[in-house]
Amino acid sequence: MTGSHTSASLSTQLVTILDYYNLRDRFGYAVTDNASENGACLKIMAQELGFDARQRHVRCMGHVINLMAHKVLFGSDVESFEHELGNVIAEAVELLTWRRKGPIGKLHNLIRYITHSAGRREAFEKL
Repeated sequence: MTGSHTSASLSTQLVTILDYYNLRDRFGYAVTDNASENGACLKIMAQELGFDARQRHVRCMGHVINLMAHKVLFGSDVESFEHELGNVIAEAVELLTWRRKGPIGKLHNLIRYITHSAGRREAFEKL
């Protein structure tokens, strides 16, 4: 693909390729992801080649499943999830680093465990 990825540019280049290989009359279906440019590109091609774009546009099932899996696993805010994951990894590294300090490190980790949970903190404060 050369140039910009606009629907007009995409359709022009695809029709050029079809013509180059003498496949204009054999064009079947277009499998794409859900990018709006792809749908618009197919509409332009449909006008030029004389077919119904809605009947020949197939959404890539792998892409759809991938989008759904991300939604289920990460929720609607992937960046927030990744940030939280970074915090979890940083916390695990910190606990391991303190554990290597021997008994003092283990005491540090125990106190951190108690004070980082509201329920455990309230129970600890009652002691």
